Order: sequence, then structure tokens, then C-alpha cells
Amino acid sequence: MRLIYYMIKRFLTNKYNWGYGVAFVLFWVLMGAYVFSSQMPLEKTPDYYYTAAWTGMAILMTLGTIGIGATAVVSFQTGSLSHLLRFSKLTSKYYVISVYAGTIPSSLVFGILIVACVYLTFSEHFGFNLAPSNMPGLLLASILGGTFMTSLSFFLNLIILKTSRKMEQLIFFIPLILSYLFGFGYLYLNLSSAVYLSPFTAIDSLIMEFYLNKSIPLNFSSLVDGNYLTATGGTVVSPVLAIASLVVWTVVLTFIGIYFVRSVYYKPLEEGRIA
Repeated sequence: MRLIYYMIKRFLTNKYNWGYGVAFVLFWVLMGAYVFSSQMPLEKTPDYYYTAAWTGMAILMTLGTIGIGATAVVSFQTGSLSHLLRFSKLTSKYYVISVYAGTIPSSLVFGILIVACVYLTFSEHFGFNLAPSNMPGLLLASILGGTFMTSLSFFLNLIILKTSRKMEQLIFFIPLILSYLFGFGYLYLNLSSAVYLSPFTAIDSLIMEFYLNKSIPLNFSSLVDGNYLTATGGTVVSPVLAIASLVVWTVVLTFIGIYFVRSVYYKPLEEGRIA
């Protein structure tokens, strides 16, 4: 239990998580409310969808940042981790569970903060009450998303430790970069059923669906084009399939992490600074 407590404390007090996962994301929230919304009509229906879309993007970016934190934590612990797994009672399964336990509270806390800020900012700007309709669902999506980001980051960290630290600065930011690419890709491109293949778009669509508490069109770009009232008459995102996609990705990456973390050997941090 001490390791789990340590992980929770580490993630909740990490200044980089608060800086990149909250302050930096809030900058984009303000841009979305007061700058990028200049072409939005002053009607509640499109404003509500627009707010839900930005909530999805903001939480996705926050979860991507938490993933960076998870990768960094594991990376800096490898010096002792390889010895503890071989010569103590610590098991790879318990260690991975501890890392996940540390990110779940962070996902909830940061998710609640981002939702509150988006709601207050967008409601004030548009002049409508744009409150989320299903807060428990948003919290569930944040937990699922945070767990997936952790499993992905753990997997990426194992790649670093199995190869070389020279690329770690780039690999660290892969979860955040993919969050941007797939998040905006879902909003502006017709991805069709490929939405379910990408866990990033699955997270994004779930957050939007729970924020609105109504079905989200598979082709969300039709909403961006202004067809707010009729777009949902077509094919919509299945939350069951989106959740299933997230669970499958997380389980697969978790088992890979548990299996390969046993063979991790220490790689000096200085290796990452060598040109």
C-alpha cells in the first residue's frame, strides 16, 4: 500500500502535470472560448456541441500529459526497480497496478477541473447555461482514458529502456502529440468506423457524448460544418464499442508491460543527454 500511496502523491503533486496538464490546457480553453468561437452562431444548440467538442479535446490533452508523467516516473525509477523485482517481494503486476492507481486520482481531479473551467468559461462567453448533462459518465471516461494513457506510456517507456534513452524526450511526448492529432482529426475529418480503432478518438467521442448526454455522429465534421440539427440522424458513435476499444487497448498494453518489465535493466539517465 505504501507504493500505491507514493504513486498517488507523486502524480497529484507533480508540478509538470499541473503546468502542462492544467495551466497549458486552460490556455487552449480560453482560446477556444474567446478566439476560435468568433464564427459560431449565437444559438444554444451549436454552442452546446461546440462546448462539448472543446471539453473532449481539453480532457484528452490533459490525459495525454498525465501519460507523460507516468512515463517519466517509471523512467526515473528503473535504477532501483530492476533490483527490487529480482531480489524483493515486489512483483511486476503489483508495480504496474501501483502506477495505474497513481494516475486514476489525477485523471479524476484534473478532469473535474477542466470540465468546470470549460463550463464556466464557455457559458459566460456565449450567455447560455452549457453545463454537462452526465457528470458521472464524464468521470468514467476520464478514468478509462487515464488508464489507457498510462498503459500506453508504460509501453513506450519499456521501448526506451529496451533500446536507448537518446530518443526519450521525443517518446515522452507521443501520448500528447497523438492526443492532438486524433482529437482534431475526429473533429474535422470523416474517420467513419476508424473512430473505434483509435483509443484517442474513442476517449474524445465518449467525453462529448457524456457532456451532451446524447448520441454523437460518427462523422463529427458534419457538425463543424454547421449541420447541428440533422447530423445525428445518421450513423452515431456507439459508446459500447468505444469503451470496448479502450478496454482492449488497455488490457493488451498492460499485459505487455507486466511481462516485459520483469526484464528491465538499469540504463543511466546520462545516456539520454548524449548527442
